[in-house]
Amino acid sequence: MMTLVVASLVERGISGVSRSSRKAFASGADAVEVRLDHIIGLSVRPTLIDDAKEAVNGVTIATYRSVGEGGRGRLTGRRREDLLRRVVDAGFEYVDLELTQDRALLDELAARRGSPKTISSSHFTDPVGPARLRSRLEKACACADIGKVAAPCENAGQAIRAAGVGLEFKRRRKSFTLM
Repeated sequence: MMTLVVASLVERGISGVSRSSRKAFASGADAVEVRLDHIIGLSVRPTLIDDAKEAVNGVTIATYRSVGEGGRGRLTGRRREDLLRRVVDAGFEYVDLELTQDRALLDELAARRGSPKTISSSHFTDPVGPARLRSRLEKACACADIGKVAAPCENAGQAIRAAGVGLEFKRRRKSFTLM
């Protein structure tokens, strides 16, 4: 396990993805996250997924974050699944999927193991205690190559307790991201 510096790109178009990714890698990023949910027209022009992958010369995480998880992606049901299947097939090194909404696809990809690596994400909108954080991170780690949980902290005590959960998972040699 190693720590990676990841730059999240929230560009509205492919030229912005290209420009920002070059800047991120030149500044020392190990990988970039392309937030596909920010790209204008993606839902009507799915070929933009391939264009986004080609615009980045380096390790890339593809994310289509739903509104319910803090993103801008408005596709649901079959349309969301179809888009995510295109993302999986586009050649990204990592694909970030949502623990709850994309669970069937995460399970399918876990069964076939290989490329792309999967990240199972879950986002809290309010601070949570260590037990809930630990439980959610355990579920995320169980169904993907990397588990990821994000939760806001309103004070140093909450941040320290979250860090304690992170140290626990590190000792257990889990691949995870905790934000």
